[in-house]
Amino acid sequence: MQIRRASANDAYILAKAILIAERAHVTKGILEVILGGTEDKCFIHHLSTTQIPHLFHYSYYLIAEEGGFPIGSLGGYSSRISGYRSLQKAIPEVDQKLNFPHKAQIFRNWHQEYFPVCKGN
Repeated sequence: MQIRRASANDAYILAKAILIAERAHVTKGILEVILGGTEDKCFIHHLSTTQIPHLFHYSYYLIAEEGGFPIGSLGGYSSRISGYRSLQKAIPEVDQKLNFPHKAQIFRNWHQEYFPVCKGN
């Protein structure tokens, strides 16, 4: 087994891993709730490759490989540096690529409602 830093080329793998991880103990993950209740690997795929780093950005992940195939991933980030505020700034870039402007507004509304005074998000 080999461990390596994730790259932008791992976006699809990371999208799947993020969706699996966020559902670890619930039926729907937070991104599914925020973005309209459906699994959207395409949105998360592009989200992991934005110019602005944030908690779902590939640069915060490691990939485990066996025989050249991905078998796992691990992510870690600083909430003060790349938490939800950074994510909020990155979403319009994805919306511009995919022409989903409503998703940025959905996230902004959710973020302001649930994290209005949180520091470091």
